[in-house]
Amino acid sequence: MKIIIIVEHNTPKEFLLKKAKERQIRVVMVANKFNDFFLKYLPKEDILITDAFNLHTITEDVLFFVKKRNLKIDAVGTFSEDLVIATADIASMLGCKTIGQLASRSTSCNKLAMRICLAENGIRQPKFDVFNIYSNDESILRKFPKPCVIKPLFGTSSHGVLMIENNSFDYQKIVDIVKATVNQEHRESFKRFHGNMLIEEYVPGKMLSFDGFVTSKKVSIVGSIEFVMSKEPYFTQVASYIPARLTVNERSFAEAYVKRVIKVLGFIDSPFHAELRIKDGCPYLIEIAGRMAGATIHETYNKVYNIDMLNLMFKCWLGNPIPKKYIPRGVNYHQLFYPKINKIGALADLNGLDEVKKLENVWMTRQMINIGDIVRIHPDLPTPLFEYAVFLKDLNTIYLTKERVAQMIKYKIV
Repeated sequence: MKIIIIVEHNTPKEFLLKKAKERQIRVVMVANKFNDFFLKYLPKEDILITDAFNLHTITEDVLFFVKKRNLKIDAVGTFSEDLVIATADIASMLGCKTIGQLASRSTSCNKLAMRICLAENGIRQPKFDVFNIYSNDESILRKFPKPCVIKPLFGTSSHGVLMIENNSFDYQKIVDIVKATVNQEHRESFKRFHGNMLIEEYVPGKMLSFDGFVTSKKVSIVGSIEFVMSKEPYFTQVASYIPARLTVNERSFAEAYVKRVIKVLGFIDSPFHAELRIKDGCPYLIEIAGRMAGATIHETYNKVYNIDMLNLMFKCWLGNPIPKKYIPRGVNYHQLFYPKINKIGALADLNGLDEVKKLENVWMTRQMINIGDIVRIHPDLPTPLFEYAVFLKDLNTIYLTKERVAQMIKYKIV
């Protein structure tokens, strides 16, 4: 039986353990805290609770655990952006397949290292500079050409990502927005954030991701996602299409570009999630992660491409070959439904979700807030009321379904 170490933090994913059990893989669970569902899938002696956010501590504890138990580890993997570096270090020390220790540090875990590496190798990307948001020195931000985008050197889900349109900005207001969204309350890893940020040239155009796997440096692109974003200057993901709505040339250029980026950054064995913009037909990398796309995007890929993304991820971790071509069977549309409000309030009423569930080919709905809960808006992280996903054969039917959902939903916020 193969033994895989899965490295997670405060919110480990139960579906990883379920899939491992289906595949008859023994899991050693390394996490920041204990979760009751661990015991549904593995014995207590195969659980290691450590400080997942301290690189020295987690590597020492894992090596000690493995040596004391005399275990032969076949693979090490993570589903979490914050732990790609730790996972690469542990895998390297145990002689397992890995993205590569240097490559792990040149991903979205360290966006500055990623930008420098790409710049040194002549890869097309947004122009960039650095500054510290807490330094009280506005000069670098003032001098950088506008419009531009600022973002923390590490982080996920667009925390602290803002567009600066011109030099009429209020610097203290920007500081307050970053403090409100980049903190330990939202992400445990943000306890390491001390204000270091990137400034990047704003590149307009479609926001996409390409997802797949690298095995022995060979790249297999599974598919693409087109993200519908909130109104700027914020970058909240509102909806998505799988596959992305691209021309044949756009798709071809983008896939070739992603493969070149992966080669330059030195990925060896790893899932990847590459986000980019398409401007005038040309791709520009926003960031690339050395892990699989987050949340439950894998379930949508399974439906669209008739595959099993988690199974492919385990194969990748183990160093097994991954097929090269995947053909979509239709189009999936996913939407987070945000209310149209201009001030914070409490949800007083929400109707129509039961009718949405009955629509043909709507395969997922989830209410995300309860009556009485606070509904927040930008510049804080906005609150969606619910989400839904629909899978159909053509885009026109998708557009009609979107209109029907908008008509069905009624809400009241006070």
